[in-house]
Amino acid sequence: MTLVRRPLWRSFDVRWLTSAYMHVRAGAMAWVRDGGRVLVPCDEDGLVPELPLWALLDLGLRPLTEEAPGVRAMALAPRLRGRVRGWCARDAATPGAFLSEALDCLSCAACCRRNRVLLTREDLARWREAGRAELLGEAYVTGRRRRLRVLSNGDCVHLTGNTCREYALRPDNCRAFPAGSEGCLAAREEPAPSKAPPRV
Repeated sequence: MTLVRRPLWRSFDVRWLTSAYMHVRAGAMAWVRDGGRVLVPCDEDGLVPELPLWALLDLGLRPLTEEAPGVRAMALAPRLRGRVRGWCARDAATPGAFLSEALDCLSCAACCRRNRVLLTREDLARWREAGRAELLGEAYVTGRRRRLRVLSNGDCVHLTGNTCREYALRPDNCRAFPAGSEGCLAAREEPAPSKAPPRV
């Protein structure tokens, strides 16, 4: 069980920009609807915290400018506004800037389904050093860009039930993926497979 303190999304009209800044400075995220931009918190060095940064990665955005002290802004393309509108609607009923929730990854494992995990050189070296060169073979790795193989139902080849058989040796991208991120929450909303995964 992992306790996650997830920043909440709010939407603001540009007339309430000061309120949007206050919400973001508290550590949360904001969408300025008529300004067409997303606001995220940053520290005094301009660095964005982990979960807001993963939300930007999910949207394919990079923090651009520091719009106000403690607030970074980036333009939000019209094609992404529906997704952000959905996040704001999901969080609207929860007061404050954060939601603390317990997430049990072992009862879920949604991030291990229908994914595309790119492998790094460090991942491959870790497997070799552990004496697990078979993990580099076609049964586990696919493609020129070297990704973890998935089964026909979309499950990672290493997944058994909701447990990773290679957890101690899991790839860096799996290690970095944070519980409570927008990608995590989206994966949790997808329906679970209806039957046991077929083996390939």
